[in-house]
Amino acid sequence: DIIVDSTGNVTVAGAVAATAGNVLLQAGGDIAIAESVAAPGEVTLTAGGSIIETGDGRIENAALLSTQSSGGQTLTAANTVRGFLATNTGGGNIELVNTADLAIAGISQEAGDIIVDNTGNVTVAGSVVTAGGDILMQVAQDITIADSITTASNVSLTAGGSIMQTGEGRIKNAALLSTQSSSGQALTGANTVKAIDAVNTGTGDIEFANAEALTVARVVQNAGDVIIISTGDLDVAGPISIAVSGSVELRAVGNLTVDASTEAGDGGDITLEASGDESDAILNASLAGNGDISMTAGRDISIGERIGTVGAVELVAGGQIFETGSGRIEAAELVASSGSGQTLLSANTIRSFTSVNTGAGDIVLNNTAGVLDLESISQAGGGVVVFNDGDLRVHRIMAPAGKVRLRATGSILAATGSAFRVDDGGATNVQAMDIELTAVAGSIGDSASRLFVTASGDTTAWAARDVRLGVRNGNLSSQSIISEAGSIDLVVGDGSVGIKDLRAAGSIDIEALHSALIEQVTAVSLDLALTGIGSSLSVVRASVREYVEASADSIVFLELAHTGTEPLGLSITGGSRSMADTVAVYATSDAGIAFDRLVADLSFIDARVDDLLFRQVIVGRQAEMRNRYRKVIADNVAQKLFACDVQLYPGSDPFYLFMIADGKTMTDALVFNYSQDYIAEGYAGSGNTLVETAEAILEAAGHQPTWVVDYYEQAVMTSLSAGRTNVILYIPSSPSIGITESDADETEETDEGGDTTHE
Repeated sequence: DIIVDSTGNVTVAGAVAATAGNVLLQAGGDIAIAESVAAPGEVTLTAGGSIIETGDGRIENAALLSTQSSGGQTLTAANTVRGFLATNTGGGNIELVNTADLAIAGISQEAGDIIVDNTGNVTVAGSVVTAGGDILMQVAQDITIADSITTASNVSLTAGGSIMQTGEGRIKNAALLSTQSSSGQALTGANTVKAIDAVNTGTGDIEFANAEALTVARVVQNAGDVIIISTGDLDVAGPISIAVSGSVELRAVGNLTVDASTEAGDGGDITLEASGDESDAILNASLAGNGDISMTAGRDISIGERIGTVGAVELVAGGQIFETGSGRIEAAELVASSGSGQTLLSANTIRSFTSVNTGAGDIVLNNTAGVLDLESISQAGGGVVVFNDGDLRVHRIMAPAGKVRLRATGSILAATGSAFRVDDGGATNVQAMDIELTAVAGSIGDSASRLFVTASGDTTAWAARDVRLGVRNGNLSSQSIISEAGSIDLVVGDGSVGIKDLRAAGSIDIEALHSALIEQVTAVSLDLALTGIGSSLSVVRASVREYVEASADSIVFLELAHTGTEPLGLSITGGSRSMADTVAVYATSDAGIAFDRLVADLSFIDARVDDLLFRQVIVGRQAEMRNRYRKVIADNVAQKLFACDVQLYPGSDPFYLFMIADGKTMTDALVFNYSQDYIAEGYAGSGNTLVETAEAILEAAGHQPTWVVDYYEQAVMTSLSAGRTNVILYIPSSPSIGITESDADETEETDEGGDTTHE
């Protein structure tokens, strides 16, 4: 060993070399090294003042350089030591420049900086601490931190290779940790720094974990992931960028606030998480990439700037998700989950939306991206509002306790593959308490895929073109369903229909099982079909241009107004069976009304028209038909005369009835009676009614007329033909009676029962 002990200053002016041992230099003052000090073992420098290298001064080949000073250490020559242990108790810095792999056994600095510049690898094997200065390590290769580095000031780590922590390695109390590497950084120990600035110029991840609140001053990554984790709050105050490829992952147990732009590399994802139950994720600067982007918060997510990616965006919040200021989402897909609602009202541009809200609060989305697929929206406590600039394609929306409001500048369509019929086993597209649908320039549903809805309350629909809605389960209740320039097609599987205002520029078709009440309907044509047993159709006011077809067990039109220039066509039949139980129609027309079919047990037709035509009528018990001039009753049961212009006995046979403006009536039914001043098939005059004719016959036979007619044991028929009236009367057996009628031939026959028939 070489040992020098001086109470004053020591200057190494010539080379000091120990070929096999140690070198110990101890001075009461300063130590100045102007020439080499070499030893294969330990070189120990202890000074009451400073330790400094000048000129060619250096420490060579030492296994350990151990220094102690009170005025600082400046060892900035081409030292080649393998270990370094330093203590400085006074002012001044500790500086070491070294050209070999170095293990730092420990550095203790009272107030100044600690600076290590090494061309080989550096391992921090013992604690490095300064009470008030900075710690800087610049290493040509790798930095491995196996013990603590502590300062209240700044720590700067620069490596030509990688920077990593192992074992107990950590950075403590630093105001700012600055790192720069070429092969990545893995600082995953129990670090407690206030801020980090990280740069990686090559490939490899940047990983940093912090055990308290952390501010990200800047992260510049060339190729690799960026992973920053804080057990406290995490504030991104400076930009995070990846030049080539890689993902960004920012996680905090406390609040996560992004105040500077964050950009992932090509194909990389961005993940932001504030995992504490009361933690918020707050975005005040942009997130950008072409992978997926996710934000998670125990409480709220606030989006104050753009989130942009060609991939998917996922937002998960225990509380609310909302946009403020310039906040918006530009992505192929948005998946959002919240506990207290979602308010995304900015100019979002997404193609697909999936959403879940488990508590109170609405789900609100404004979108400007063209076609938007609503994949699955599940709302437990509030409503759903979606505005889209373009078409909406609805897969499934569930909001049983709230209102669903969908507005598209294009169409609102069932997603591809949705079925058309009620009984096809398909899904319901929208289920809510109330539903409001608006298609500004398009349709609701289309010819291939009907939009199926279920509302416990009201369903309102407005479309520029067609409306095609279905209800698989339950009723359809609506304040208004309107097609401005198209048609309406509604199907209700097992419920009833109640609509206050139903309007279409084209046709309206409704198919339902039970009852339907429509307060106001306007259409070119109307087709209403109720197929259930006891089904009831009630229309308060209807304005129809061309045709009405209605089928139900009970049908009422209180006010049917014809708006066309050609006669209004009608067809009214039964619902659960071919014949309706009751029919009542009150109609007006300036062009006439023509029934193609009227099939009812009891019917009442009051048409304020000149011409009223029935091409086929089938009556169960009775039908009363009126135009402006006449009343016709077709009766099969009552067995009495009615106060009417024409009374028919049609039986079960179909018949036609034409009630013409000039007073003429044409029918192929059996005419029971008609008024004396009524023109039937061009024949007029006294004595031409059944009453008068039958009275004359009976009086001639010596019988007193009694007008009780049994329709099954006796038959009285009058058939009208052009220019003459033929009366066939069946009466009990009596003497031969001769009846003479102008323009009528007389015949006499006796049937098998002995009765005589006179014609």
